[in-house]
Amino acid sequence: MPPRSAAARGFVRLLPESDAAFEEVFVMATQLLDVVWLERQATYMEFPVVLKEVQRRLEHGLASKHDEVLSHRLGLIPLKVDPRLFQYKSKEDAPSEQNTIVLKLKVECRRLPNGALENDKVYFSALQWLPEGSEMPDETSCRFASSQAALVPEGVRPVHADILVAKLRPGQAIELECHCIKGVGDEHAKWSPVATTWYRLMPEVVLLQQPRGQVAEELAEQLPGLLHLSGSGDKATVVVGGVRKHDKLLEKVRQLSGEERYAPYIQLRKIKDHFIFTIESTGAWRPHELFNYAVQMMVSKVVGERQPVVESDRHQVWINGHPAWHYPAWQERDEQIDDLRQAAYDAQQQALHHNQLVGAVKTLLCTIGVGAAAALLTLWRMRVLRV
Repeated sequence: MPPRSAAARGFVRLLPESDAAFEEVFVMATQLLDVVWLERQATYMEFPVVLKEVQRRLEHGLASKHDEVLSHRLGLIPLKVDPRLFQYKSKEDAPSEQNTIVLKLKVECRRLPNGALENDKVYFSALQWLPEGSEMPDETSCRFASSQAALVPEGVRPVHADILVAKLRPGQAIELECHCIKGVGDEHAKWSPVATTWYRLMPEVVLLQQPRGQVAEELAEQLPGLLHLSGSGDKATVVVGGVRKHDKLLEKVRQLSGEERYAPYIQLRKIKDHFIFTIESTGAWRPHELFNYAVQMMVSKVVGERQPVVESDRHQVWINGHPAWHYPAWQERDEQIDDLRQAAYDAQQQALHHNQLVGAVKTLLCTIGVGAAAALLTLWRMRVLRV
């Protein structure tokens, strides 16, 4: 079956109407649902992310939050830093500038002379990066041989600086160090770089037959923008516009297609080989970087040691320097399917021939006696006797 459009021959393209900072929407044109599912799993499981672990905490005055609550809250906030600059840290490895990032939080709430409170609300913007390493190396066993300032010239900061950490009262203070290490979502969900990733089939509005006259005018009136009216009076017809730009009208189309008056004219369908793939990033990675890396991980698992090079802009993807639509054409895929069917038929015939041979041996068993037939069967299995 030929593709519905030229775009269907491509592997993926990015929809231009997605402008959100932490969300991008892609269209994946493929008949293989497994590819789409693996792409989604890769975004959750395969990406390295740097997260925090509270190593040392000093709190003065009445406790504002329990240690485990504050540690959990700090540990789930993603950092704006490229995790590819750092190494993984195992339990046996000592903290170093290559595998650990150290952040410091030191705030104290006090009442000003005018009666206002200072630092009564602590935000993640109060976290300070320590490129030279821990300020208490004897307690944390974290010693850097060199500064991280050259490794991360743009610095390390939380993705969202305006998230509330804790509320303090006068006399209360929090002083702690966060040691951040690199991990992947396959080890723990806290390292997953995506908030949500999902896909769905692309909707399609189909005219079963061209409505004319009053019916065309009624449909265009009920579905403004989705259906464009052409002509007037008895010669009025409609043309289907951009479905993706009018998602809110699709449920109306579904309702109209169930009414007796409009059912012969309009229908809502799904394109079986087009998937709308949405990635919402937590901010540690940009959405298109998540997609590129997921493609690279997925392809590398297929080709083994031959690591692919995935490049893209906002409208196209290349794998190893080749545009992604250079994948086998539809005619080639049909030929491959025919070859697979022929191979399956040959295997079936071979199995049938094998069953006939076994039946012949059983007949010998009944005819010439158990001993002679058993000897023939042994010789046949040892490939001494060729049937």
